[in-house]
Parts: sequence; structure tokens; C-alpha cells
Amino acid sequence: MSDNKDAVTVKWSGDVLVDSAAANCKLLLDAFSNAAVVYLDLADVQDIDAAGLQLMIAAKKEAKKLNKQFYVLNTVPTNVVKIFETSGVQLQLFQEGGDVK
Repeated sequence: MSDNKDAVTVKWSGDVLVDSAAANCKLLLDAFSNAAVVYLDLADVQDIDAAGLQLMIAAKKEAKKLNKQFYVLNTVPTNVVKIFETSGVQLQLFQEGGDVK
């Protein structure tokens, strides 16, 4: 995790699956407690499952509740983009600041 006074970047890498959900959740919660803006870097993610997607959706909702901002950085591997598309989760909502339902 890297940060400045107002923003923090959380970097996920490898496989973001159910067995790593608790650790990834902690990274995001720590980031929200330290900054007004949290960026999630997925550039080194090899695979992501439903637990990872659910964690991102929950983080987006938590950011709104805390009056903070949560974004995914634009560099997302093609295979991860396909997982978003297959699941029906709109990646651009995380990149452009839209609300998730």
C-alpha cells in the first residue's frame, strides 16, 4: 500500500480468491481509515473470483457511506476485465466513480 495525505493506493496481486478475501478486506479497511480517496491497483492480478468482486462492491458502498472515494486504476489485465464482463459487474463504475447497486 502506498499513500499520500489524501489518497492511498492498495495493490492486489496474484490470485484474488476466497482464501485471500480477509487479508484483502483488511488492506481496504486500513486504506479507508487513512485517506479520503482509495485507489485499487489490479495490474498484477492473475485471477479474481466472486469473493474478490464482492469485496470490491462492498468497498465501493463503504466508501459512499463514509463519504470517501474508491476507484480502480485503469490498468486492469484483460483476463480480469473478462471476469468482470462475465459476472455482469461494470468495471467502469469503479474507474469513473459511478455507484454500484
